Amino acid sequence: MALALDAAATAVARVNLRDAAKDRVRALVVASRLLPGSNLVERDLSARLGVSRTPVREALLGLEAEGLLYTEPGRGFFVSAMSLDEARELYPLIWTLESMAVRRGRPSALEQLRVLGATFRRAATPEQALMADRAWHDALIAACGSPRTAALLTPLRIVAARYEYRYFSTAAAVRASADQHDAIVRMLHRRRYAQAAAIVKRNWAQGLDWVEREFRK
Repeated sequence: MALALDAAATAVARVNLRDAAKDRVRALVVASRLLPGSNLVERDLSARLGVSRTPVREALLGLEAEGLLYTEPGRGFFVSAMSLDEARELYPLIWTLESMAVRRGRPSALEQLRVLGATFRRAATPEQALMADRAWHDALIAACGSPRTAALLTPLRIVAARYEYRYFSTAAAVRASADQHDAIVRMLHRRRYAQAAAIVKRNWAQGLDWVEREFRK
């Protein structure tokens, strides 16, 4: 029994290390501290993160599945490129799913959205803004009672985070998005679900408009 418990504890610790490593590498990719095209050497990442190479490799495989990395035979893992075509595919998928959830779910539990909206508005860094925005949108979909939609949105938002991080690099972008969040809550409070869904779409479309401008420079 003791051996079984030890093995179980070891397995849990390994999973925790893998997930922690994946979260840290993902954050580096999203913030462009690991640039598109960068070759990620497991040995170097292991030293940088302070964990063994096994959880690092497992983390890199997980990030490849998310679309943030790709592999080249014999060369290892690389950070995936960002492109206008990718953004043009991601953003409409996200706003279509979220808008549909709002129209169908008709969320009425709004206090958490107000609290999270205030937190988002106070964000002082792109990292804080990205996390607060994600929390707000997650709460919106949860209030719609749409777990399958939430599951579909998760991988899309992981990839979109690289674009959103850059978008939230200015206080003006955070304010504009926070204003739209507040407008969505007001429409939900008035039970104007179609109007709320339209603002959800506009919220994401605003981000895509910014990406369009930046990638054409």
